[in-house]
Amino acid sequence: MSRSPVASEPGKSCSSKFVLLAAVAVAGSLACQVAAAQASSPTRADVKAETKAANKAGQLAAPVGRGPSGASATGTSHHDAR
Repeated sequence: MSRSPVASEPGKSCSSKFVLLAAVAVAGSLACQVAAAQASSPTRADVKAETKAANKAGQLAAPVGRGPSGASATGTSHHDAR
C-alpha cells in the first residue's frame, strides 16, 4: 500500500491543513477589505475641494479653544503654563 504524499499522520495532517486553510482565508478576507476601503475613500484633492467650498459658504465651524495663530482662547499657550 502506498501512502499519499500529503497525509503522513491522519490526525496531524488534517489539523495542519485546517490551520493553513484558515490562514489563507483570513489573509484573503483582509486583502479584499483593504482594497475596498481604498477604492471608496475620497482623494486628498476631493477633500480639499469640499473643505474650500464649505469654507466659502460659511459652513465650517469656528475652531474651539484655538484661533488662527494657534494661541488658546485665554491668550496663553501650553508652554507658558507651568
